[in-house]
Amino acid sequence: MSGPFFTRDHYNRLMSHPAPRLEDDVIALRRWDESDIEDSVVACSDPEVIRWIPRIPTPYSEQDAREFLALADNGWEDGRSFSFAITERVSGRTVGSVGVTVNGPIGDVGYFVFAGHRRRGIGERALKLVSRWALQELGLARLQLWVMVGNVASARLAEKAGFKREGILRAWMDNRGTRVDAIMHSLLPSEMDGRSDDK
Repeated sequence: MSGPFFTRDHYNRLMSHPAPRLEDDVIALRRWDESDIEDSVVACSDPEVIRWIPRIPTPYSEQDAREFLALADNGWEDGRSFSFAITERVSGRTVGSVGVTVNGPIGDVGYFVFAGHRRRGIGERALKLVSRWALQELGLARLQLWVMVGNVASARLAEKAGFKREGILRAWMDNRGTRVDAIMHSLLPSEMDGRSDDK
């Protein structure tokens, strides 16, 4: 019998891809669950998040958080998107979000760190962990991410995590009614941990 091998996690959710254990000495990545809803509402109401991530509804409600959780669960079940809560390894506190959406051999990455936990290297650590997993375990040929022009901190984070800036995508996206430019970054398997095939 062929086909995907399905398992169930400790919340009895059907999964085609068991959640990996991704962690370093500071953070751990795990699947989102209902315990994150309250923190998610607060985090997604942050003006900086609203400014730079147009996909997030505003105002952001508990219902929005529950819909995101259902969407994240569906992504794990069908094996097309993998959303992680970023947590502090010692306290278990949720401090951010990172995820990969798969489209054939290409993965699109998104991330943000909650207010009060930025400028501590958390986003860089999370991006490195999920990138290594996606390129090595999912076998992707390319990871890519975009940041809106002007979001200097996010662009710097991507580049510190090894992503290379490719250029400006003009009028790439709608930011709450206005077309805006975005910077595209990418990471290839040969570039993990600073390696590169470029001569």
